[in-house]
Amino acid sequence: MENQEQIQTQAQITAIQTESLTWLSRWWNEWRQMPLAEKLARVMLAMFHPMTVAVYLVLLMLFGRMLTIHMSLRLNLHVLMIVLVNNVLIPCVYMLLVKVARSGRFDWISGYSVKHERVLLFLMLAIGFGASAWNFKGVEVFFLFRRIMVALMMCVILAGVLDCFKRADYHAVGMGAMTGAVWIMIYAGYEKMVVPFCVILLCSGLVASASVYLSRSTLVRVTMNYLTAAFLAAFTILLA
Repeated sequence: MENQEQIQTQAQITAIQTESLTWLSRWWNEWRQMPLAEKLARVMLAMFHPMTVAVYLVLLMLFGRMLTIHMSLRLNLHVLMIVLVNNVLIPCVYMLLVKVARSGRFDWISGYSVKHERVLLFLMLAIGFGASAWNFKGVEVFFLFRRIMVALMMCVILAGVLDCFKRADYHAVGMGAMTGAVWIMIYAGYEKMVVPFCVILLCSGLVASASVYLSRSTLVRVTMNYLTAAFLAAFTILLA
């Protein structure tokens, strides 16, 4: 019996490895046949995925010496850890839940759809950013990060609302949130953020162009989502 179980286990492992190699080979063949412009567009969208935009912003503020406030390495790591939980751990947990739900192994999941998946992601992110803002409450040195967390929570809610009517462009919302956050910091007197702001504007244009080029969204939708998220993030940080 033990030998049969070992043989079955080994067969399952071999099947998984074969499937992985087949997928990797198919992906590599598709990648090699892509035009250069499409490759660049896909790389740009991958680099500025909405889940990583907040990480870039916090890394820029903490370790780029762009702010006039100085915190210890311990506090910097504390802030970075919270952002990684929201923008890395939560999406990973979400993808695991989606995979389990799609497997069909649980009968209690009924009426399941892709729309439910997006609602779940928005809910998890909104709770994560809201909890982060609450974690910074009362600590004066974290006043800016608390407002940024509130702004990100509002932008997640915005993406969810937009998705109810017509699917939102998540890249545009993410870049808009980052643009609005840095713009309001410049308005507040952080002059060292001017150069990063110009870089963010350039990257936003490239990301929008890549999204339109790959037909993932239209120019009107990208522009409206970007501007709405930028103004929402800016006013939230200003008023929070």
